[in-house]
Amino acid sequence: MRHNGHFSLALVGTILLLDQFSKGWVLTQFTAIPRAIEITSFFNVILTWNYGISFGFFQNRNSFYVFFIISSIIIICLVVLLRYTRSIHIKYSFYLIISGAIGNNIDRLRHHGVLDFIDLHILSLHWPAFNVADLAITMGALVLMSDALLYRPDSGPRF
Repeated sequence: MRHNGHFSLALVGTILLLDQFSKGWVLTQFTAIPRAIEITSFFNVILTWNYGISFGFFQNRNSFYVFFIISSIIIICLVVLLRYTRSIHIKYSFYLIISGAIGNNIDRLRHHGVLDFIDLHILSLHWPAFNVADLAITMGALVLMSDALLYRPDSGPRF
């Protein structure tokens, strides 16, 4: 399969639009009363702010600059690696990670934290809240891991 630059930009743009639109919608729904909107018995929409990194680690309202800089460096490194990557799977995993990182960096710049709103739970057990950007980053990381696990040395170079 040949790499299509226009499709890649459309993928990144679509993820960014979905991420920012969904976060904007959540902000409009939760301006008056903090609440949970029950979608199903295991899925709620909530409003929570993550001032740290994944799963709420390193929560500190003043460290958003550090996370913004680290995330920006990762984005730049992945963009550079894209030029040398031959594997379409790795390329698209990079695009997913890049788009998610940009989406969360937009939040860091606008709000000094990342808006999370997807609340998955079983009874009282809750997965840490996340957003569309986090989902894209996770999907990209899963593709990278599966590629690493399923890679056959006889299939040629991936980079």
